[in-house]
Amino acid sequence: MAKLTLNPNPTFKLKVKIPVPGKGNADVEFTFKHHSREKLTELMEIDSDDDISNQEYLARFVSDWDLDDKFNEDNFKILLDSYPRAANAIMEAYTQEMVGAREKNY
Repeated sequence: MAKLTLNPNPTFKLKVKIPVPGKGNADVEFTFKHHSREKLTELMEIDSDDDISNQEYLARFVSDWDLDDKFNEDNFKILLDSYPRAANAIMEAYTQEMVGAREKNY
């Protein structure tokens, strides 16, 4: 069982199933940034006036990955362009880990 601390680690790792057309899913381990509830709410809000790409939005939450290619702005763009469903898969996994209900509510 995980030990709880009042000051969580600033990052955590999580495997994300990235859909690969014609091949199913590829498990990619991402390093995500941990944010407080208040900060998370702020970061997830996007005004309709904001002109923000998926890459810019996800950069608020992702800090690294376990791919052979180095995690950087250019490679992140390539990943998101090459695998159109990746952005949604990444955000769903992050959101589920941070605020989703994994266990039955009592």
